[in-house]
Amino acid sequence: MNIRLINAQLNDKIDRLEDIAITLVTNERINLVNEIIETYIRETGGRKPDEKSLIRLSNIILIEDIKDRTPDKVRLKEYPFLSDRQVLTRKKREYSLEEDTIDFLHQKEVKKMDSAFKKRTKNKDE
Repeated sequence: MNIRLINAQLNDKIDRLEDIAITLVTNERINLVNEIIETYIRETGGRKPDEKSLIRLSNIILIEDIKDRTPDKVRLKEYPFLSDRQVLTRKKREYSLEEDTIDFLHQKEVKKMDSAFKKRTKNKDE
């Protein structure tokens, strides 16, 4: 068979499976993905699907975790992972300690200064 035709059929199967994936149980999705891959390998004489197709198939298997938008899923799940959007959100929330922050903590804790900030004073005219 023509490899372009086989690739077109593979993409069509993946498109249809993506449409119904959320309604299926995980084991059903795994079995369907395995069947699609085995059919492709058999029809192409031992060639594996391209990287993009394999990524799409893996996303079909993991659709429940990908669609999960729970902010605490890292803490609540046994094997959590974050979507690309969630990784960006997490990086925005986290920040590294800068030298000035470390210096402030040093002034506050080690030197036992009650306040490392400049005190506000009132002008004599007020």
